[in-house]
Amino acid sequence: MGVSSYPYADHTAGQILYRKLDEATGLPLPDTDTAADWAQDPNDPIDGRKLRYHGWDLEEFFFPAVATSTVPITMAVAPEGALDLVSQTLALAQESILIETYTFESVPLYEVISRRLQAGVVVTMLLEGRPAGWADTDRNTELWIARRIHDHPNGTVYFFYGDPVRYPYQHAKFIVVDGEVVLVSTENFNGRAMPADRKDNGTQGHRGFVVTMRSPDVAARLTAIFARDCDPARHADLVPYGIAPFVLDDSNFLPLPDPDWTTHSAPFTATVAATATHLTVIQAPENALRDRDALLGLILRAGPGDAIAAMQLNEPYTWTEGMGDVGLNPRLQALVTAARQGASVRLLLDGYYDNGNNTKTCTRLNRIAHQEGVDLACRLGNVVGLGIHAKTFFVALEEERWVHLGSINGTETSNKRNREVAIQFRSAAVYDRAMEVFENDWAQARAPLVHHIFLPWVARDYVPPADHPLISEVLINPRGIDAGHEWVELYNPGRTLSIGGWTLGDALAAGDYGDGRYAFPREARLLHDQVIVIAACATYFSAEYGFNPDYEWANCDPAVPDLTPVGSWEGFGLALGNDQDEVLLLRADGAIVDSVAWGGSTRAGVIPYPLAAEDTFPFGATLKRYPPDMDRDDCSRDFYISWNPSPRNVAGR
Repeated sequence: MGVSSYPYADHTAGQILYRKLDEATGLPLPDTDTAADWAQDPNDPIDGRKLRYHGWDLEEFFFPAVATSTVPITMAVAPEGALDLVSQTLALAQESILIETYTFESVPLYEVISRRLQAGVVVTMLLEGRPAGWADTDRNTELWIARRIHDHPNGTVYFFYGDPVRYPYQHAKFIVVDGEVVLVSTENFNGRAMPADRKDNGTQGHRGFVVTMRSPDVAARLTAIFARDCDPARHADLVPYGIAPFVLDDSNFLPLPDPDWTTHSAPFTATVAATATHLTVIQAPENALRDRDALLGLILRAGPGDAIAAMQLNEPYTWTEGMGDVGLNPRLQALVTAARQGASVRLLLDGYYDNGNNTKTCTRLNRIAHQEGVDLACRLGNVVGLGIHAKTFFVALEEERWVHLGSINGTETSNKRNREVAIQFRSAAVYDRAMEVFENDWAQARAPLVHHIFLPWVARDYVPPADHPLISEVLINPRGIDAGHEWVELYNPGRTLSIGGWTLGDALAAGDYGDGRYAFPREARLLHDQVIVIAACATYFSAEYGFNPDYEWANCDPAVPDLTPVGSWEGFGLALGNDQDEVLLLRADGAIVDSVAWGGSTRAGVIPYPLAAEDTFPFGATLKRYPPDMDRDDCSRDFYISWNPSPRNVAGR
């Protein structure tokens, strides 16, 4: 029977032992009757020291998928440019969307998916069930999104969860649209990487990258990965939403919008559109550590005159302590080899989440550079506030310009046990933009043990909380018929006061055709911290929400106090326009207390919430203020689109 082999030490039970496979053929290497024949060989850092567990598809995915055709490609930079590109990619869908990702907590992206579901697109999502460091708010937001997708007839959401599971983490981050458009990201789909704030006044988040391309060949490989990973008929580690623990327990939970970050500059909001060729899909655990192609093969080609720049979240120098050179990180060893072969090598590692591993790596690499006189440098950085979350390599080999990006971190688990996906391709234009980002961040990074001195914090663009009643939520475009179903919510963060004789309406001036104003009863009062709802028709409102509004303006229910019309000009009435309109709260003397507008140009003393000229406000959604006591007179910053109307329930009070 030959020499015995043993499971790879320090990893969980249940390993499947198998012979080393030839990277060129996929067949077992010649038998030598030694432990070196086996993939668990502890002395071989490339073809050995490997793992395999039940449910893996090693043979099917042993070789990276390669597409040599030239395809259109677009790259965005996180945090400032990623959300728009992902939104645009999802909006292309006409038939299907496949999403396999670690976490999905972006309400703006859910809103795009919701519109595609309504258009008949079939959406299937696979999420990691036990993300590391998952806060309660993140979990609830993801479950809030998952419930809405899964409850739709065209939507299905699975979580990767169980004991045992095939992979410690489903960490890939990719999307396939209509079987031919693909998106690969270094970032999770959340507000830390893809904030929905304004960018002209700055932003904050993770540094990362997203690419999208139209490539049926790449789409075919990613679709095959998704089909294997998300196959509940074959695997017991897939749990649909609605089965514990994947149930949103808090029925009153509402996701909060992203803050309007102003702490860091946002120079890379624009995408770069170009072409790419020699596209290679690399995935873990099957083929991430090949040294004849994929990432290691690319790095090891570098020599005199070539350059490598890498940005990584986590790149420990050692994978297995006490094993000498064979226990070192082979990715870093490839970079050191490239430097020794004459290439210029720079590694920019995250300094925000660093637990000490990145600091040790930089110290070791810089020491090698000093001792050997090679062109090798390492720095720690955090340019956009929440660290470097990228997993990228940018390689210049003579006239070739390569980009490698995806979900694969520099840890042993990421390369050998997790489900991970990266895309590697040639594109001079994308490489140039990536290097522009790298040089920007490199210039602001530091070597280990070199620390910045921070000046005192100074608030910018600070607005104190309001001390007067505010319009806090408006239902503009109800599902179905608009007439009688609209409503307005008011919140009073200030002192208790009388609002008798105050008016509510959409008339900028008395006599505006199609607009109107309605007055509160003389005895009306608004208490401190009180929330009230004024509906067009109380009968319709109570049927929808299960309780009566505080007031109505269409005189539907005698049990609910009415606002009375102020004026009787032609076309008088309060019916909100779906493409542009406004709501004003006015004192008895006509002075504006608060106003909200959407679409069109500045009016009523506020900048309106922006809508494209051809768009209408989404039906069934509301325009909601957050924080509820903030009034900048800029509806693009004070309000967000909420897909969960919540009359008389103000979040963030």
